[in-house]
Amino acid sequence: MPTTQQQGGRARQIELILQQVDSLPTLSPIAARLLQITSPVDADLDEIVGLIEADPAMTGRILGLCRRADRGLGDRITTVRRAVVMLGLEAVQSAVLSVAVYDLMEHAATAAGRELEAPPGLVADATGHPFDRVGFWKHCIGVAAASELIAESHGRLGVPPEEAFVAGLLHNLGKMAFDLILPQAYQRVLGLAERRRCGSAGIEREVLGLDHHTAGRRLGEHWCLPHALQDVMWLHGQPAATLPDLPHKRLIGIVSVANVLCRSLHMGWSGDFSTPRPVAGLCQEYGIDAVLVDDIVPRLHDALAARCKLLGIEDKTPPELLMQSIASANRQLARLNAALQQRARHSERQGRVLEAITAFHASWQPGRSVGDAAGAIVQSASTLLGPGLYAVLFQSRTGQRSEPWQLCQFAPDGNTMRTRMIEPPGGPEGRDALAALVEPTKMNLSALSLLPWLAEYLGEPGRIQRLHVLPLLSTGGLGPVTVLLHDRDLADWASEPSLLSAIMGSWTAAITAASQHEGARRLGERLADSNRSLAEAQHRLAEAQSLARLGEMAAGAAHEMNNPLTVISGRSQLLADTASNESDRAAAKAIIDAAHHLTDLITSLRLLASPPKPVMSPTRLDEMIQLAVTRAEDRTRLRGRITIELPKPSPLVILDRELIALAVSEAIANALESSPDTPVTIRVQTGLPDGRLMISVEDRGIGMSGKTLQHAFDPFYSDKPAGRQTGLGLTRARRLVDLHHGELALRSTPEQGTIATFILPTAQPSAASRGRSGAFADMAA
Repeated sequence: MPTTQQQGGRARQIELILQQVDSLPTLSPIAARLLQITSPVDADLDEIVGLIEADPAMTGRILGLCRRADRGLGDRITTVRRAVVMLGLEAVQSAVLSVAVYDLMEHAATAAGRELEAPPGLVADATGHPFDRVGFWKHCIGVAAASELIAESHGRLGVPPEEAFVAGLLHNLGKMAFDLILPQAYQRVLGLAERRRCGSAGIEREVLGLDHHTAGRRLGEHWCLPHALQDVMWLHGQPAATLPDLPHKRLIGIVSVANVLCRSLHMGWSGDFSTPRPVAGLCQEYGIDAVLVDDIVPRLHDALAARCKLLGIEDKTPPELLMQSIASANRQLARLNAALQQRARHSERQGRVLEAITAFHASWQPGRSVGDAAGAIVQSASTLLGPGLYAVLFQSRTGQRSEPWQLCQFAPDGNTMRTRMIEPPGGPEGRDALAALVEPTKMNLSALSLLPWLAEYLGEPGRIQRLHVLPLLSTGGLGPVTVLLHDRDLADWASEPSLLSAIMGSWTAAITAASQHEGARRLGERLADSNRSLAEAQHRLAEAQSLARLGEMAAGAAHEMNNPLTVISGRSQLLADTASNESDRAAAKAIIDAAHHLTDLITSLRLLASPPKPVMSPTRLDEMIQLAVTRAEDRTRLRGRITIELPKPSPLVILDRELIALAVSEAIANALESSPDTPVTIRVQTGLPDGRLMISVEDRGIGMSGKTLQHAFDPFYSDKPAGRQTGLGLTRARRLVDLHHGELALRSTPEQGTIATFILPTAQPSAASRGRSGAFADMAA
């Protein structure tokens, strides 16, 4: 739907064209004065004779035209006076008007620098179809002669033959007006009409804003022609049912039938390229006898030859004109045959494209990657265009000039041959040139200079002359910047770019959908990572709050319980030393153990609430592991089968020896208590990314249930019988690992065993902290 601004611009264009029509020369004074005489009663015979004889050249041509309508008077019409007296004022007016209009238009064409000659070949090119003035006048004169003969044979219609002649001569004059004022634009109109095999009026309205019917009527008004002639120029060719009820409707019908008849006989050049309507059907619409129309056909070429000679167009005999019509018909048949062949080729290509689109959509499955989409595109292109060199160049993020480009080369079946990330030469200028290469509107010499570089990347430097670019750009920049590189010859598709655009639209949609799916998947992954991080942060926050509350309680408990515990422990020790029987000594020993247990519990709580600051120092791994084993065995009083796997020689690492040994001992103690009869394996790995260290403690014991594994690091949680443990061991171990910016994780399967894994940075703990989560996922999985 055109906008108001567009409609306003079109209206101004139409008005400018009509103003140029009004600027065409006016009729000669002789013709203008004769047209003012509306009836023989008002006519002054001497004035009429004097006006015409003032121009001797015109006088001879007018007398010749009058003799052609002699009505049996023959050569007796030798003077203007005799023509007026014997034929009547209307016949002389018609002859004068015919000669005046022809001379006027030809003088205007000559003044515009165009001579009266047929363009050689009359072949349309990229700029349009040339206007054939000679053929045009021959067609107009043929229509005039046919109109005159039809009017003579249909006296019942009441149309004077001389009026029909003039109407036929002027019926298409709007086309010549367009050629005079807008020659280049009108050639494009004619070129489009020929390619579409249609009449020129619709193309004229599409391109110029008005058609030759309207321009002809405006020209008739400019020349002050009778209304009957103006309406013929405006309404001829319209269906009879659509014409208004006019007194000269029959004249319009005669000219319409004559025009179709001359086009069917290929008389001259009409500037219309559609197939003419059947003459018989048109005659029936206008109430004209088709049989009488057929009867005038043998006389038409004689009448045409005589009128052309009188007006000075061509001096051809009727047989020569007939041969010209036959030659024109043959050329028309050749053009129709060529058009049919072209349409057949178009239909064949269209069928191939539709099959390719159907096959592409049938093979394409939603949710595939951009690489899969590129492979499917190459397979489809190879089927449609033929096997050859194919590659896809794309940049995943549109509008990001610094984003790397990926070049994928494919076999004709769509399988990837090689993929690489490329960086165009020349830095930012090279990236700009590469971006211009994939967008036709920005194509420049710098972009074209990248083709040899791309050919070398593809390993085909000798094919640079045949390397072509097909951009696959989505609307609105929704997909990746993508281009299909190939060496296929697209010359056969150049005349029908819309067909190739159709399959390219499917390719673009596929790669856009794949890109959006990948983007959604990556966004989902990032969202899941964020949710996990948020959950971990919330868990850590809750844990920190719990530890803070626990620390407050531990500080208060330590303050209130230390002194009583010291007294209890000291007096119990004294009692054990002085007791005289074994029962009293055992009771004192139990009190001492309970006091030590409470002291250890308070110490653990204080460690969680107010942990010490690690003292980093070079430490031998074998000594640190052995210290942890000893502490675990002493605490559990278990001597299991422990296997230690260490790098040889044992490396030095930077960490707090005491704190890490205490943390590892907690995991070893749990492993020993899990199943004293199964082996425990301690493995140490160094040289991990960022200088990290991994220590794993593995047992083949009873393992942990899902609930136990979930709460393993919770303070005071234990699935062991009451009194065996405080439930602070793993909580304390993880707290110590956190002090080193490390990570502790558990994996366990019931009845199969448990693995505790420590990931520790051995130097630059802040740097290790920044990457510990990802490293642990790689190492602990």
